[in-house]
Amino acid sequence: LKGSEKMELTEKLCRRSAFIISPDDEKWYERTRRFKNIYNIRSKIVCGENIDPDELLSTAQLEEYMRKILRTINNR
Repeated sequence: LKGSEKMELTEKLCRRSAFIISPDDEKWYERTRRFKNIYNIRSKIVCGENIDPDELLSTAQLEEYMRKILRTINNR
């Protein structure tokens, strides 16, 4: 993917993930930002870049988010 296509895909993925767990919540925007941060950390790891250990703390909430997404999908 080219730079703009990758950014568009990342944006869509993060927005949709945040919407699934908080469709009517004012926290939607904040969760979108957190998903983007987590996705960027994932990209660094996959590409073999060094990451700051403090960045890993922001991924701690990923498990909770993924459980919420799965519960929401299973309840549909």
